[in-house]
Amino acid sequence: MYFRYISHERPISTSRSSLKSEEQEEYWELKRSVDSLQTQLSTERAQREVAEQEADALAHELSQLEPKATLLGVYKERLAEMEAEVQELRLLLRSSKDNVFLPLDDEAGGAGHRGRSLRRGSSERQLLSDEQPEVTHHGISLLSEVDAQYTALQEKYDTLLRRCQGGMLSENQKAAQTHTHSKYVNTQNDSQQPEYKALFQEIFTFIQKSKKDLKENRSKPGQAE
Repeated sequence: MYFRYISHERPISTSRSSLKSEEQEEYWELKRSVDSLQTQLSTERAQREVAEQEADALAHELSQLEPKATLLGVYKERLAEMEAEVQELRLLLRSSKDNVFLPLDDEAGGAGHRGRSLRRGSSERQLLSDEQPEVTHHGISLLSEVDAQYTALQEKYDTLLRRCQGGMLSENQKAAQTHTHSKYVNTQNDSQQPEYKALFQEIFTFIQKSKKDLKENRSKPGQAE
């Protein structure tokens, strides 16, 4: 009986080599996946840092804008007070015109009669000037001065308000820019705040003084009698 010898060395070696090749291929595939994930992670981390910086910049800009929004609200309140004072001043001006330039019975004659009286204003002013020259001249000068000064103050207020609103709009549009630029803009706007305060003080002082002068002017004809 003969036995055939079969060698298995070669197939085993081939199997091991094939297994090793598959493992290496899997290894490199996993390595490529890890490298890709690391690259993606680095990119996302960089994007997050940029987003955080932008968020910090926006938060800083908002913190700078909030006081200005509050200040603008204060300006609006002061403006409402000023307009109320101006309305009272206008009533005093109208009353002063009636007392200085028109006869007393014109006030009771209605709007149409007052219109006719105003058309005769030149001759009546001349008549009152002959009778009470000092009072009439003082009334004309005071009314002209009040009108001119209030117009000038209103123009100054409108100019400053446009500058303030323009500065706030500029900050909103450039909210993502550097802190250095924001600091410059904020400093520029902050420097205007004392100018606003001084202007409001000037307007209120002027209105109060005008009201006082008008009341004194109204009392002079009675004192003269």
